[in-house]
Amino acid sequence: MKMRKTILFTMWVCTLALLSQSESFAKEAAPKKGNVAEPAVALTDASKALETKYAAMQTALEAEVEAEVEAALPKRDDAKIAAWLEAIKAEEVPAQEADEKAGAVAKMQGTVGNLRELEANLKNGPKTLEDGKAELERAKARGENDPENAKLIEQLLANEPLMVQMLVADGPTAGKFGMAMKIYADIQKASPKAKEGIFQRLAVAVSLAHAVPIMKQVPSADDDADVSDPTDSSANDASKLIDPVKRYLSYEKWYLDGELDQGFKDLSVWSLTMVVNGEEPDEVHVWGHQMLNNLRPDCIPNHGDTSVYVEVVDKEIRYSSASYKSDLPERQFMENILANGGICGRRAFFGRFILRAFGIPTAARKQPEHATLGHWHPDGWLTSLGEGRWGKGARSFYSAMNDNRTKPYGADVNFLASTQARENATAFMWDKTAPVVIELKAGKNVLKFHGPARVTFGQFTLTPVN
Repeated sequence: MKMRKTILFTMWVCTLALLSQSESFAKEAAPKKGNVAEPAVALTDASKALETKYAAMQTALEAEVEAEVEAALPKRDDAKIAAWLEAIKAEEVPAQEADEKAGAVAKMQGTVGNLRELEANLKNGPKTLEDGKAELERAKARGENDPENAKLIEQLLANEPLMVQMLVADGPTAGKFGMAMKIYADIQKASPKAKEGIFQRLAVAVSLAHAVPIMKQVPSADDDADVSDPTDSSANDASKLIDPVKRYLSYEKWYLDGELDQGFKDLSVWSLTMVVNGEEPDEVHVWGHQMLNNLRPDCIPNHGDTSVYVEVVDKEIRYSSASYKSDLPERQFMENILANGGICGRRAFFGRFILRAFGIPTAARKQPEHATLGHWHPDGWLTSLGEGRWGKGARSFYSAMNDNRTKPYGADVNFLASTQARENATAFMWDKTAPVVIELKAGKNVLKFHGPARVTFGQFTLTPVN
């Protein structure tokens, strides 16, 4: 440090001398006339020598200071650093391996769960024509104690085109073929138009959807339910049930009066079953037509975009449960929802109702802890009032179809796959009429089923076994 002080003092003295000499010389050389500055005069030889000496002293000082700082720093111990890194690695690796194993186990459990759910879906879901015929034979055998029921099933077995229509549309609810045939025959008697075209398809759809009687919706319906409960002690009271023949005649009239969506005329039997299966009495549908035309005509599309109908929910149904207590028993359930708002189930109820009122197929769809809906669109089925996409939601849970016509499909992607397959009628019929043994593989898990030759359920593809 003593040396550094000496160097600094010497540099200070030299600098003063250099500046003094430069200033004196500059005064002598400065111009005495005019305002224009003259170029700076070059340093003398003596000044240059001092400048060189100063630069050398500065370099020496910097080197000395750097050496002193480096000497003061602790020495790096590479061995200790290596040991420290190894210790960190030893702690992190087991934790990482544990996370990876836990993830693999969860994925395996999820796969097994999906396989079991899919197996159940395939057992209860849409069948091939051969399976359907076998089911009809069993129904016929069960109806031997009911001559009228057995006769109706005999008529269906003898009418192959009608039988194919019913089976391709997933058959009657709960397999009630006898009741479906009775409803179909009653509709044929009630309307001469029910023998061809859209009206014949409509008659089949009503007979399938109402094979199990549908209870009329009441103002006191479960506020948070996704779908109403069709079981009731008064199920044998005809006044509390939807009349299937009246339901057919209502849609026939609404279509002829131009009150239904333009896409209604081209719907298949399968799609129509999801139009005519509402719990709302027909007079509530009439109220729905009038309400939307008067209150929200902007929610009636004129260009085929059926999603527009559902926009009335966000525009008019207040998202709140605070006013449920204001529901009035003299109002219909849908009127109470419009008046007092609702969350989740009530909003989904209203969305499906307004779609059915205008002849649009719709189905209840349940996300984890939330009620949504799916609906027909000219460009393919869409979802509404939820995340807006089919399949896994934000928490990696599959949404599920949730009413009596679509529940057998289980996960919503299974239902979506069926809607897409039905776009190609030829290929779909080939799948329906070609029963084989199919094998489902997911890792080491293998399940075999008797079913269609080709079918895709969301992420699962079933292919024939050689």
